[in-house]
Amino acid sequence: MTERATHPGWRVARRYAAYQLPGQLFVLGLALAAWEWFGAPDWLAWAAPLAWVVKDAMLFPFVWRSYEPDDAVTSDLLGQIAVSDEALDPAGWVRLGPELWRALVVPGGGLVLRGAKVRVVGVEGLVLHVEPLEPGIQRGAAAPAPSTSARSSSTQSS
Repeated sequence: MTERATHPGWRVARRYAAYQLPGQLFVLGLALAAWEWFGAPDWLAWAAPLAWVVKDAMLFPFVWRSYEPDDAVTSDLLGQIAVSDEALDPAGWVRLGPELWRALVVPGGGLVLRGAKVRVVGVEGLVLHVEPLEPGIQRGAAAPAPSTSARSSSTQSS
């Protein structure tokens, strides 16, 4: 598993700048139009776009993680242990920490019972690909018999 980045790289900074450029050009156009058509002061035509660029630069430290490539974010999930919230045959829901995720058992994993632990082996969009930590129940095989350690009072004879 890779370590989560603690500071942005140049790739992330370039991606952020590329996404901010259309907004900056729009504000520049509005400021120049206000200067040309409505007689706004010269300083306003340059101060407004400059203020917009400064705003984008000040926000970057707070939002740069959302501009990381998807593989940097999803690689943190690989190898994590989740618990099935329902039977996975082959799809269902698992709980990974406090979050509920849609999950798909890898081929050959069998049926995963509710409450069983699974390991995340892949991520595709918002679906986790998981494998059971214990062998799953194969199709066509009988389900495990319920435990007989506690007998009900109706079956006990006096």
